[in-house]
Amino acid sequence: MPNAVQSVTLFLGIAFGALLLGAMFAWLWWRYRGTVLFTAALFWLGYAIWEIIVQWRTPEADVRVDLVVIYPALLLITTFAMLALRRRERKKS
Repeated sequence: MPNAVQSVTLFLGIAFGALLLGAMFAWLWWRYRGTVLFTAALFWLGYAIWEIIVQWRTPEADVRVDLVVIYPALLLITTFAMLALRRRERKKS
């Protein structure tokens, strides 16, 4: 498989994974109605869409400066969402 095809396959796989995470957080938001969960769902779904658009428009892009901002934001919101779920479970018991 040529390098360009490998990189597109990798990033489309990443976009699919982000789409799954966004769907998971959307389901958790629907079930628990937390603002942080809603925000996490929006961030992950938005990132999945962004990744698909970037790969569609510029499949040859090797260096992605946008990820310097996106990945820390995703890490923070995912951490906050998981902590909110944990806090909810502790209050419940």
